[in-house]
Amino acid sequence: MRAVLGFAAGLFVAFMVAVHDPRLMGMLGVTAQADPAGGGDGCPFGYDQPPEARSAPSMTAMAQAIVARTRTAMLASVPERPALGFALGETTRTEILTWAARHAVTCDELRDGSSLECSNVPVGALTVDPAQLSSASAWFEFSGDKLVRVKTLRRSDLSVQVEGAFERTRNAITARAGAPTATSGQPALLARGALRQSSAEFAYRNYVASVRATNLGRDGFALTESYAAR
Repeated sequence: MRAVLGFAAGLFVAFMVAVHDPRLMGMLGVTAQADPAGGGDGCPFGYDQPPEARSAPSMTAMAQAIVARTRTAMLASVPERPALGFALGETTRTEILTWAARHAVTCDELRDGSSLECSNVPVGALTVDPAQLSSASAWFEFSGDKLVRVKTLRRSDLSVQVEGAFERTRNAITARAGAPTATSGQPALLARGALRQSSAEFAYRNYVASVRATNLGRDGFALTESYAAR
């Protein structure tokens, strides 16, 4: 290990010497930067400039912006906590079972009754359903007798259906709870390969939600949603 570290350190020193030697840089075909103050050639990577003159990498700036936005959001509470028509922290287990019976949805108990898994949930069973896909599997988690989390999974063979469902769901949450605190991927590119994904996350002081569109390869495309109280 010491030999490897020593070798790496030697390479780094040699590299830094090379980039500050105009003759070596000329041999490598690299042109040195002009000193902004007019004092001659400088380091080609800008390391001879004061810190304030160097521009941070764009990815670093993006990461800092995301962290700042997330911290701000986590300090704020949202007046509405959309969860497909259910009231987080208020809807009871009995009400969920009544809802399931009314729509002929079969639910099984999980985790000693603290969760319910429901299959073949029809579109009309969800009061607020911006996804509008044909059917869903749903999971309901409780703290005591109160609903604290709802999760759903829907699938389609067509990328365009899941792309549209993702955008409608993301926009519906944004309209009621606020802007996403983190996003990734582009839904329009979902069909370009297996495991491509687009996501939007909402992390607030009293509410956490996420929506994801995923290319499952031969298994088609999936939309997953999660809504939870804090």
